Amino acid sequence: MKRELWALFLVFLLITSLSISLWSPTTVESATSESIEKRLIVKYKTKTSENVRQSLVRKRGDQIILESHQLDFLVVEIPEGESSSLAVEQYRKHPDVEYVELDRPGNVDIVTNDLSTPQWNRQKVKAFLPNDPLFSTYQWGLQKIKAPEAWDLTMGSSDVTIAVVDSGVQDDHPDLEGRVIKGYDFVENDWDPQDEYGHGTHIAGIAAATTNNGIGIAGIAPHSKILSVRIFKNETDSGYTSYFAQGIIHAADQGADVITCSFGINEHSPTLEAAVLYAWEKGAVVIGSAGNNPTSKPRYPAAYKPAISVANTDSNDEKAESSNFGEWVDIAAPGTDIISTIIGSQYYEVSGTSMSVPHVAGVAALLASEGYNNEEIRHIIMETADKIPGTGTLWTSGRLNAERAVRYAQ
Repeated sequence: MKRELWALFLVFLLITSLSISLWSPTTVESATSESIEKRLIVKYKTKTSENVRQSLVRKRGDQIILESHQLDFLVVEIPEGESSSLAVEQYRKHPDVEYVELDRPGNVDIVTNDLSTPQWNRQKVKAFLPNDPLFSTYQWGLQKIKAPEAWDLTMGSSDVTIAVVDSGVQDDHPDLEGRVIKGYDFVENDWDPQDEYGHGTHIAGIAAATTNNGIGIAGIAPHSKILSVRIFKNETDSGYTSYFAQGIIHAADQGADVITCSFGINEHSPTLEAAVLYAWEKGAVVIGSAGNNPTSKPRYPAAYKPAISVANTDSNDEKAESSNFGEWVDIAAPGTDIISTIIGSQYYEVSGTSMSVPHVAGVAALLASEGYNNEEIRHIIMETADKIPGTGTLWTSGRLNAERAVRYAQ
C-alpha cells in the first residue's frame, strides 16, 4: 500500500512540475485587420493558363505569396495602403476568376485551464490496461470512450497514417519517436515541421502516442504513423485560411488516412471547403474541432460535410461550457483536462475541442486498420456513439465509443 501511495505521489510531482514554463495554452489571437486585408485568395477557373493567372497580378503590382495547383488558386498580397475592397472588385471582374476572398486568419481550438486532476468516478474495466504511468490516473478520456476494450480487438496498424495538420510535431518525443513522418512546413516553407508551440505535439499524443512502453501516456491508435504538417507557428501566429487549405491538401496528397483539423475560422471559405472535399475524394477522413466560443454558429472546416465535426465533453459526459454546439456538430468526445505530449519531451493537461478531435481520429485510425474506407468509418463512428440524455440538441450523434465502433467493424 505504501509503495502504491509513493508511486502516485511521484506521478503527481511529475505532472505538477510540467506546468512550470513549458506550455501556457491560450486562446490564439487573431491577426490584425490590416494584415487580413493585405492578403487575398484568388481562385481561377479550371484550365486558365499560367500567363492569364499572373497577368492581372502583375498589372496590379500585387505579390504572389502562394500557389495551389490542386485547387487552382493564388494567394496574393496587395500593395501597402491600397484598399482591399478595390482589389477584390478588380479581381472579381476578371473573366477568368471564379471567386476571390480575404485570406482570413484562424486559430487553434484550445482554452486556458489550470493543471488539475480530473474529477471522475473511475470504473474497473476487464480489458487490456497499459503500463504507461499517466494512463490510469490521468487519461480519463480514453477510459470514458472504452479504448482499453477496443484494444482487446485491435491496436491499429503501421499501414495507417494520421496527419496532424497543426503547429508541427516534436518527432523525437520519447512517446512519439520513430513514428513521425515529416510533411511540409507551410510557415517556413521547408520539409522540417518542428513544433515550437506544443499544440500539434499534444494532438499527436492523444491520437497515437506509443502505448504500453512504460512511460508517459497511451495513445488511442498506438501503431499508426503520424504525418506532421505545419500550418501555424505559435499562439500569436494564427496562420491563414490558405495555409489551412494547403495543409489539408498536402496531407491528402501524402496518403493520409485520417486528418486532424484542431483549428478553424468563423466565416465560410470556399477555398477551405474545396480542400476538405479534395481530401475526402482522396480517401481521407477529415475531422474538425467545433470551436470554443461557445455558440451554435458553424465553425470551419469542421462544419463542411463530409468532415466529422467534434464537440467537447467533460468527465461527466456534459458539454464543456466553452464548446460550440448545434445541429451542424456530428459527435462529441472528451476534451476537458486532457493530458498529452508537448514539446520539450514533456506532458501537459489542457482543454478544448482541439483535444476532442484526436480522440475521434484515433478511433478512425483503428477502423482504417480494419480495411474500412472513409465513408464507412464516418458512418460507424456516428452510428456507435453513446447517446447521452439531455444532449439531443447539442450534436447530431452521441459521445464517441471506441469499443462499440471497433466491435461494429468486426
